[in-house]
Amino acid sequence: MYSPARMSVILRQYGRITLGCFLFAMAVSFCLEPWSLAAGGVSGLAIILGHFLPLETGTIILLLNLPLLWLGWRRFGGGFLAETVYATVTSALLTNFFDHLQRWAVMPPMTERIWWAAFLGGVFSAAGIGLIFREGGTTGGTDIVVHLLRQRYRKVSPGLIFLAVDASVILLAAFSGIEIRSVVWAILSLGIFSLVLNRIVRE
Repeated sequence: MYSPARMSVILRQYGRITLGCFLFAMAVSFCLEPWSLAAGGVSGLAIILGHFLPLETGTIILLLNLPLLWLGWRRFGGGFLAETVYATVTSALLTNFFDHLQRWAVMPPMTERIWWAAFLGGVFSAAGIGLIFREGGTTGGTDIVVHLLRQRYRKVSPGLIFLAVDASVILLAAFSGIEIRSVVWAILSLGIFSLVLNRIVRE
């Protein structure tokens, strides 16, 4: 049975993870998705697939994460999985919720300028994922891949690993029919994401 002190630590941990999920979902729904900025990761894949599938972005994110969650469970065990499952499901649900707010005209996209959307999307997504990382979880997707790679290559910064892994998603976007300017600005957003993440997640 958990002591009050232990429960307080857990509540603070999950509170910070929830804040990270909130920031990440805001980045996807209000910055990246409206401009088709597939700036890497499972969220980028979900934005690409959203052009072809009648599913919400958060739902696609959740479905794509299922096999990666299984891989994370096999490699890191149940402790890692608890925070990651919570962060993955919460961020996916928040993404769908924010998407609905836009459809209901309750909240519009954060900006009407694509360059500003790319900048804010990179900052907010890095801040969100960075918070979750520091609490021992991930939002699933390539976050799990980065955790796996960092086990082997500890001297390589997490931002650099994200940059290498997520660049392939942007390349896929370039061949999926997404407007070329969105692909170019997605590259900028990914670069900003990498820089900000490195400031949040210390070696």
